[in-house]
This record gives sequence, structure tokens and C-alpha cells, in this order.
Amino acid sequence: MWNEPMPIWRKARKEHQCQGDACTKIIALGERYLDRCLRDPETRHLRYCDPCGAPVWERANSYHAFKGRNDFADRYQQHISSAHWKSLKREVIEQRGNRCERCKGESIPLELHHLHYRSFGSEHPVDVELLCADCHARADEVRESKARPKHYDPHEALIVGPDGARWGKIDSDTIYLVFEDGRHVPVKLKNKGA
Repeated sequence: MWNEPMPIWRKARKEHQCQGDACTKIIALGERYLDRCLRDPETRHLRYCDPCGAPVWERANSYHAFKGRNDFADRYQQHISSAHWKSLKREVIEQRGNRCERCKGESIPLELHHLHYRSFGSEHPVDVELLCADCHARADEVRESKARPKHYDPHEALIVGPDGARWGKIDSDTIYLVFEDGRHVPVKLKNKGA
């Protein structure tokens, strides 16, 4: 997922069971493994042995939305300078004509715009749009605004008290008072405008 932390290669300080598909390997003390932290409360970490971790690492590293923690910008610049990209642009111009697909402007420099990045590196004409520089900038702004994470309002959370912690349903307009006997009492917050 885009909002999960990037997996990290670590050295094992204790033994772990590899959680790769159908892998029964035990990760030994001092062995390298991939630690994938999750937001799921039941499985906070997934640990993979070296062979099982390699594809997980590649998949995570190739996904461009890890908040700049990879080399996507460099690979993107390299890709749009490639022969494949130039060939794709010629093919799109032959199919759709030499004009911007949004403002219909002609006799202006045109650029290819990714409609999505799912096929990055192996795009087809259906994956791109032929746009002028102004329309391309606007299209990138729209895509970026849609990709921005919205406020995450959890429905469940870890409720901590003197008796320990428990997982339970929460309401964002509620605070939870924890009593010494372990009871968790929800108290609704009043609206500031009321």
C-alpha cells in the first residue's frame, strides 16, 4: 500500500519464521531478512527470508508513492528519454493526430501524459494522452490532488489503560476515560459551535 512504510532489510537478533508464500524457512540469528511493517493490528510485521524478500522489495521499490524514498524520479526521467517512449509518442500522433487532446491546439509542442503508472515502462497508447505543455501541467495537478492521502479516520484503535491494552471500536468525536478497575467509558465531545 502507498501509505505503509518502506520495507527494511535487517539482521536478525532472534529467530523468525519466514512469512513468504509456502516458505517454511526459519530466519536464523544474524541472517539478513526483510522486515515489512504493517498497519494491521494483528500482524504488525511481516518478515521474509532473503529469497522471499527480494520480490517484495522489488515490488515496494518500484511503486512510486513511497514519499520520495526511492529513485522513481530518476527512473522516470530515464524512461521518457528512451527509444520506447519516443516510439510510443510517434505511434500516438499517427493514431490521434498532431493536436492536444484536451484544448485541440495544433502546431504546438506536444507531450505524452501518463493516465496512470500501473504500466510504467511498458505503456501502450491507451495508457497515455497527447497534451500540450499547459494541459499536461493541469492534468498532473489534478492527478496529484487525487493521489494525496485524505484524512484517515480510524474505526478501530488500540485503547490503552491500566489493565493493559485492548483493540476496540472508536468514535472520532469521543474520548475514552479509563478507570483503575479497567473500565473504558466513552465520553462524547460537544460541538464547539453548539
